[in-house]
Amino acid sequence: MTTSRRTLQALTVLAAAAALCACGGSGGGSDAAAAGPQASSGAAGGGSAAGSSGSSGAVNGAAAGAAGAGSSGSSSGSSSGGSSGSGGGASGTGGSGSSAGSSGSGGSTSSGSSGTGGGGSTDGSAGGGGGSASGSGGSSGTLPSGAPGVAAAGTLQQSVPTANYAGGSTESAAWRDLNFARRLAGAGQLAQSSELDAAAAAHANYLVRNIGASGHTETAGKIDYYEATPGSRIAKAGFAASLWSEAISDAQPLAGPQSYDCAGELLNSVYNAVALLGPATHVGLHGWDGSYSFTQFCLGVVAAPADQPVGQVAPAGKIVAYPYDGQTQVIDSVNLQQESPRPSATVLPNALAGTPVIVNVRNADYLNLLAAGTLRPRITKFTLTDAAGNLVPAALLAHAGLSGAGGVVLHQDAVLPVGAVVLVPLSPLPRGQSYTVSFTATLQDGAPQLAKSWGFTTRP
Repeated sequence: MTTSRRTLQALTVLAAAAALCACGGSGGGSDAAAAGPQASSGAAGGGSAAGSSGSSGAVNGAAAGAAGAGSSGSSSGSSSGGSSGSGGGASGTGGSGSSAGSSGSGGSTSSGSSGTGGGGSTDGSAGGGGGSASGSGGSSGTLPSGAPGVAAAGTLQQSVPTANYAGGSTESAAWRDLNFARRLAGAGQLAQSSELDAAAAAHANYLVRNIGASGHTETAGKIDYYEATPGSRIAKAGFAASLWSEAISDAQPLAGPQSYDCAGELLNSVYNAVALLGPATHVGLHGWDGSYSFTQFCLGVVAAPADQPVGQVAPAGKIVAYPYDGQTQVIDSVNLQQESPRPSATVLPNALAGTPVIVNVRNADYLNLLAAGTLRPRITKFTLTDAAGNLVPAALLAHAGLSGAGGVVLHQDAVLPVGAVVLVPLSPLPRGQSYTVSFTATLQDGAPQLAKSWGFTTRP
């Protein structure tokens, strides 16, 4: 998205669902599994549960170990948000922020490493001095205890009841557009949850009632304090979650009336988009139009209930891919400086980059191979080409459990959840142009390829 249109600040916190991120590698990312509504271990859906505040973009907790998924913790920032991660594992690092990072524990064969602050965003920090990555638990790299194997057909929700948001509201449009994008991306539908709506509204109210308040944490004693962290707000609202994610987008429109595209803003990002296209089954939304201050924002909370520990799962042989095939009016750029946590400035040095292309290979095969201990996911091709067949220069950010093969170079990103890999063009894409994405991967040595080729067109 171009800065001349509006200034976006995207904030995301990710929480989780089960011991799913071992993957035979250094796993982790912001996918951690819940041992309850606020403490998580493993990984399947998004970041963590218990959070501490930070002042400069807190990021992921720690990565999962080679054979054991880590427990989740959370770290969040003030004005620049933050995301949480999994605690257990040998290679995890803490999120940045103003509080000191605490250690995570768990992982059946590896102990949790302590969270540390400062540094680049790819290792779980985004500047500042410290952060948090706390949690407990962690089992072997298998499905959650008591969870059945995933059927080859997957568990995607193909239809959900119509939401009862007010007609013409930001929430109504966001629910419609988010589900439209998820359906065509292969991620399944999200059902409205009144409990998640309440959690989203409570935090939105806190943010607008306290001058200078931002990000995902709340401070007890301040006006309209509800609960400190997204996980605790979700629990207080009455939703017992196995995994959850919170995403916030705020914007400052130019003078004059213009519509606010909540779903479009959140999906034109790296971490918010990955979270909102993840395995959650339910959503709560709240939009705010501060006309007097010329600002607007929307807040989305997605989650899966405790009795669905792995949430929605794509069928065997399928992937989640966004922008979806045939999509038009795709925003051509994203301002990485305005996204928090900021993707690695070392890997992506330009403030303005092209719209991210998101793939997640966490399907039924992925989870079942993980449970059997034979998962070995490798990305063998991920390219973007223009209409003339020219390769678009780009970097690939990937969950730590994925590896590249055949010359594919992946940059490990501890904020990304299990199975996720994101292609980010190094520069904005020209407008009104068509692009083709080519992707191939294998989940096991000698296994058939996951292969998909699709196209999209940027806005004129």
